[in-house]
Amino acid sequence: MHAAVTEEELIAVLDRLLSEATAFTTYNSGIERHGKGFAYNVHHLPDGTPNPEMVDLVLSVNTGLAPVSTIQPDFLFKPFDPAEFRRICPWPPTD
Repeated sequence: MHAAVTEEELIAVLDRLLSEATAFTTYNSGIERHGKGFAYNVHHLPDGTPNPEMVDLVLSVNTGLAPVSTIQPDFLFKPFDPAEFRRICPWPPTD
């Protein structure tokens, strides 16, 4: 996604959204591969299930940014799908 508004307008949207957010505990499960990139996995609880508070935050941010964002058709990007958020990727990679 790309912002379709000024930086100030984007900050205002995020400020409104995040001012209502409450703190929650996350767990760093280490580095995981996601496609061609890598990221720290802070999405899961120690038992391996998704952290519902993290999922709620991501859904809120994506929902809040949708009206001020555009998807670039030439950009290799898959629009956000909550059902696909942070699927476990095998490590080491199998491909």
